[in-house]
Amino acid sequence: MLKIQRFITVLFILLVAIGALWLNCGNNNSASDDCHIFAIVISGEGTVNYEPELSCYQTGDQVFISALAADGWVFYKWTGNVTFADSTEYDNHIIVTFENENIALVANFREELLLTINIEPLFGGTVEADPDNYYYIYGDSVTLEAIPSTGYAFAHWVYNDLEYDTNPIVIAFNFGDKEITAVFDEIE
Repeated sequence: MLKIQRFITVLFILLVAIGALWLNCGNNNSASDDCHIFAIVISGEGTVNYEPELSCYQTGDQVFISALAADGWVFYKWTGNVTFADSTEYDNHIIVTFENENIALVANFREELLLTINIEPLFGGTVEADPDNYYYIYGDSVTLEAIPSTGYAFAHWVYNDLEYDTNPIVIAFNFGDKEITAVFDEIE
């Protein structure tokens, strides 16, 4: 009796799977037609557009995909079961070709993190940042070097209410925006 119940359960699951495939891929009459499903997941804030938008893709079909970040966010990279060449996973516009499997992609967006650099006194010196980006993303780091103006000397950095004498200093963007102050002393 238990074997019959298992057989009926397996048969039911098989029929549901065949029905789902038929609904997703249409009523294909040819046994050689493959039906591949395309899935997009968004991590962070943004949208993904792709065309053609089909419920079923055949082997050899191409999909043109674009990722658009929301305000305050930036596209970071694609991840999923697609092999990327030449760092194309960092391009927000890609073309994917279906081979013999379904495709699942994650569009990874990262929040733009800002670095605010204050200088005290205002004309006491400058700060060089490497890399000098308009914004940074989680995982980035930046090296800051305080360069005193004539008649001034570097004193210290103020970062998270603590003083640091190291120059240059490295700041890691492991969460949130960053603010740092370069303090210079006037030479008498």
